[in-house]
Amino acid sequence: MTDFFQAPWHRIGWQGIELTVPDEWNIAGIGGGRDEGYLRLEDAELPRVEVKWADASGFVDIDKMVDGYLQKLRKDRKVARDIQIDKKARVVSKRRMNKKALQCFTWSAGLNGYGAAWYCPEASRTVITQITTKPEEKGPQLAERVISSIQDYAQGDWIRWASYGFDVQTPIGFKLTAHKMMAGHIQMTLKRDVLADNARSIVLQNLVTPEQLTLSRWGMANITLKKMTLHEWAEQEMGKSLKRMKPDLQPAEVNGHEAVAVTGQQLWAHQQLARIVARFADVPYADRVSGLIWHCPEANSLHVVQMLIDIGSEDLPAEIAARFICHSHEDTDT
Repeated sequence: MTDFFQAPWHRIGWQGIELTVPDEWNIAGIGGGRDEGYLRLEDAELPRVEVKWADASGFVDIDKMVDGYLQKLRKDRKVARDIQIDKKARVVSKRRMNKKALQCFTWSAGLNGYGAAWYCPEASRTVITQITTKPEEKGPQLAERVISSIQDYAQGDWIRWASYGFDVQTPIGFKLTAHKMMAGHIQMTLKRDVLADNARSIVLQNLVTPEQLTLSRWGMANITLKKMTLHEWAEQEMGKSLKRMKPDLQPAEVNGHEAVAVTGQQLWAHQQLARIVARFADVPYADRVSGLIWHCPEANSLHVVQMLIDIGSEDLPAEIAARFICHSHEDTDT
């Protein structure tokens, strides 16, 4: 049996939600978006953490929210038989969570569940979470440590995305549109609505291309780079994603690692007028590619930050790359 309190822990981040869990626990299920979503973490044997969040305003009935959650739990054939529920249990304190509207609960049905639900006034968001443990594990201590580590909204102007060795921050204005989580390869695509604050007409809304950010991490870099150099791999990878365009690749450095800087302009003849109109209207127009590709020997991984951006965002790829944690293992004893 793993002693989770002696083993390493790591930080998980998704859609503004962050929490610290044992290294063996990782993302196995996700749904929804920033306004309303779901996150499930598992280890090799069973689901360990479930977090659900939703935007809310006005009066929020936390007790009713917990009742609804437990009602669904009673209908779950895997746990419903002989389930025992305690809505008055103390799992984590309001003081430690800094939440006035908080309710805890526990359940047992072969396995043990420890949960909490609350309303976060700073984010106008409700959160409900539960931790599942085996009878022989230190369930109460494990649940308290995990739940008390939860950060339920993004702090500042950046959102953290972290799982399976992938750990990066992106500007809060970018929203996730696609993702891949496969063995040895994680990729995320995000877009920023460049017209959100500047839209003046339907013409401009149809005219402007949103800025797009692609973030990738590949494992087993030693195998890839055994057959080619980093520059050759970058050229090959960019050729796949930037069809009909030959970007310029130059030597660079990211976080002390060997890197390749990618630049290019994605502008066809029919787009030139659109760009002129956008510039005249003082509206961002994403017409150029900028990115960084680097090799992290410590983590044996390859990383890509690639953006389709407006000229006013030229410094952003380097700033995001600097926030990409590729090999350090931070102290997460929170």
